[in-house]
Amino acid sequence: MSKARARAKKAAAKNQTLVFGKQQYILFGASVALIALGYTLMALDNQIESFVSLTLSPIILITGYMLVIYAILKR
Repeated sequence: MSKARARAKKAAAKNQTLVFGKQQYILFGASVALIALGYTLMALDNQIESFVSLTLSPIILITGYMLVIYAILKR
């Protein structure tokens, strides 16, 4: 009986696949890097009204979040 269960578990493990493909995981990694870069640029800039903290960082953050959504929805 236990041998049959072991074989069934092994067969079930072979049939499992990842939810997303390789390209989606690469997109996830790139989007996480963009989001981290955006927050880092926003935190490192000491001036309150500078170009980096008011314009560049939000653009990078929005791009990163849009890339996450694209990676999730892409088939």
